[in-house]
Amino acid sequence: AQESRGLGDVYKRQSMTLLNMVGWLLFLLYLCCVFSLLLFKTLPFMQPQQLSPYLTLLDPQVGEAINIKPLHSIRLFSQLLEPGSPHFHLALLNLLGNLLIFLPYGFLGSLLLRNKGRFRLFFSGLFCILLIEFLQLLTGIGVWDIDDILLNTLGLCLGLILAKPFKALGSRRRRTL
Repeated sequence: AQESRGLGDVYKRQSMTLLNMVGWLLFLLYLCCVFSLLLFKTLPFMQPQQLSPYLTLLDPQVGEAINIKPLHSIRLFSQLLEPGSPHFHLALLNLLGNLLIFLPYGFLGSLLLRNKGRFRLFFSGLFCILLIEFLQLLTGIGVWDIDDILLNTLGLCLGLILAKPFKALGSRRRRTL
């Protein structure tokens, strides 16, 4: 025989459903912002025309639309991180931006999916990263860079790892409901 559920239980389930719906809306809004930022370059300081001359000064081969040498552009941007460098903000924005831009994908996606499909989430995130890089190459709007893929993937993994304690807290909370 199934126990009768009280009005409080129904309210808690509805509020969790509302919270889940808000979470998915935030996740979709985040994805739209990522694609808009990376494909349409809505921020003026992220235009590829501004980026290429700085990289060409360091290495003429990097000014092209593709980098297939792992850690090459990371090394070049790291050189620009020296104190007093006129391009410090550009290097910091590139390195941290590429690392952090997919962190919410792993974090929010992991919280929303709970324990279901962590590998599917990782591979869907990797697919998004590769799709964006491919579209940048195809359209000429950005630079296809293996280092961007590495930093984006690292950020995705960090998001998955950082979500673990929050998922544990959420599962304990659901057990008490």
